[in-house]
Amino acid sequence: MAKSLSEDLRIQVIGAVDGGLSRHAAARRFGVAAAPIIDRTPGVARRT
Repeated sequence: MAKSLSEDLRIQVIGAVDGGLSRHAAARRFGVAAAPIIDRTPGVARRT
């Protein structure tokens, strides 16, 4: 099973998405999977 991400990393990825990156681009930038960060975080717009 995958290790959970720190709150700090989660905030950085969400901030990148809010800043205009697609969720997949933000996930690639930080080296994480897109689904656990964005899909399970309420209030984050989905931009693909």
